[in-house]
Amino acid sequence: MKESTNRRVLEKVFTDLQEARTAYTTAVQEYKRLLECCQDLGLAKADADTALRQAMALQNSALEHYHEGLRTFTDLVLHGETAGEQKKAWVK
Repeated sequence: MKESTNRRVLEKVFTDLQEARTAYTTAVQEYKRLLECCQDLGLAKADADTALRQAMALQNSALEHYHEGLRTFTDLVLHGETAGEQKKAWVK
């Protein structure tokens, strides 16, 4: 891969990684906010469980995406290229 192309890919992956980190951080904050809200309002257990389960699912999805980005970024930095179709799909 040419150096200029490699740099552009690295910048794109890094930008995507930052966005994934922000999305994960936001999901964690939202889960914590929702947890406090459910406790403060004394929501019925079923309602609180459903809301918290959905928030946790979003948080887990954001974490998975961030983890994929970290792997892609690490491979790019260490090996100079992304490896595999899975990692290419992450870089949009």
